[in-house]
This record gives sequence, structure tokens and C-alpha cells, in this order.
Amino acid sequence: MSRLHRNEDQRKESDCEMCRRVALLLAIVLCVPSIAPCVWVSAILVTFSNTGVEYVFSANREDIYSSTGDRYTIEKDLYVGYTCDIELYHHNYTGTTKRFGVALYNHNGSSATIIVHARVINDSSIGEYNELQMTAPLVENYVLGAGSTAITTPACGYAYLMYRDVSHNMLVNGKAKVTANRDGVLIRVFHGPQNVSPGTVFTYTRDTQHDPNLTTATVGNAANKRLKITPNWAGGAPAADVVFWTPTYGWLMSDAP
Repeated sequence: MSRLHRNEDQRKESDCEMCRRVALLLAIVLCVPSIAPCVWVSAILVTFSNTGVEYVFSANREDIYSSTGDRYTIEKDLYVGYTCDIELYHHNYTGTTKRFGVALYNHNGSSATIIVHARVINDSSIGEYNELQMTAPLVENYVLGAGSTAITTPACGYAYLMYRDVSHNMLVNGKAKVTANRDGVLIRVFHGPQNVSPGTVFTYTRDTQHDPNLTTATVGNAANKRLKITPNWAGGAPAADVVFWTPTYGWLMSDAP
């Protein structure tokens, strides 16, 4: 082999080694959370598609006081062909034990069956450490399908999806994933007295004492639609970020103003 060929081969090998080092450095920068936890949304075109999953989240207001009374926080009709993820997250500051949960109302003329793919609910003492010790295993059990069952409600009948009686000064967190065999079954997240029946839950009025810095939202069919989120600056927050995940780009973060 000539000296010219040897020099050319050595140059190519050096270039390849440099490419490998750059690729490794880029992988470290993108994967280590402390360096670059998210990709900025402003640099990526995001397109939503409908996966047949809806989400109901109750955490507004997050803190429930005695002055709030017995209320429901959010409700949603179930539809055939859609999976609904439901989550509630509240602190009980009412001074007494109170029931938090999700009730069902079948307003059809025939029975309906709700398939529960997962259902978990628990409470803990207030404080970040205590709450983490409760919520982390709760999420794990939810992902593993704990509490799966089927609930059949008669025509114009009521049932509980889940509930927990929560002592004063405690946090409650519940998660469920459900599908229905017919349209028109209403789910309602509520807080009331310990002995409340699911039927009574549907006589409650909505809790409208919202925390201005939080948003309780129902996210449904987002196929081919743009999602606009405008923070409520009246609450006094100096900035806001939106962090979400997509299967194509992973974790994304909005630009804070």
C-alpha cells in the first residue's frame, strides 16, 4: 500500500473517531436530565393525533375547606370506543373526615357495563416526603392494572367507580382507566360526607371556587387540531411553562415569557 493511501486511510479513521466522539457527546447532552431535560417546543412542529383516549383531571381547587361544602369538581360522559383516564388529587382541610371519589350515572334506558382497566386510590399525611411515599407506588400499581374489574349499572342507575374516606389534613390521590359498552354513562368526581350515596352525588352543584393558578381540564379528541394554552396571569405568576410528551419527540417544554 502506498504512503498516499495509508495517509488517506488514517485521515478517514480519524474523521470517524471524531464523529463517534461528537455523537457520544450529543447523546450525553440530550439524555442527562441535569444538562438538557427537554427539547424546546418552539423548535419543533407538533401535530396531535386522536388515539381514542380522553383524560379527566380533578385538582382545582386542590385544597378543600369546610366552607366549600359538598360538591362535584368535574364530570364527563363516557363514549363507546374511547378509553377515559381519570385522576383526582386533593387536600382535605375541612376539619373532618370526608369522602372523595368518582361516581357513575347511567342515564340510558338499559344497563351499561364499565370495564375498569385499573383503579387505585389512597391517602397520606401532608408533606412532600409523605406524599411521594404514597403516590409513587400508587402510579406503579395503576400502570400494572391494579383494581381491574367490571361494573354493571342498571338503567338510570348509580354506582361508585372508586372512593376513599379521607381524614382531616390528608392528601388523597386516585387514578382509574375505564371504557364503557354504551354511550351516555356520566362520571363525576366529588367530595362529600362519609355516608353519601352515589345517587346523592348527582344532586350536587359544581365547586366553582377555582384556584386562579391551576386549571382543571378535560382533554378529548385532539386530532388535527391546535391546542392553545393561555396562563391566567391575574393570579400573579411571573411566568409559566407547559411540559408534555409525544411519542415522536419525547418530552417537550414551552418557552416561558
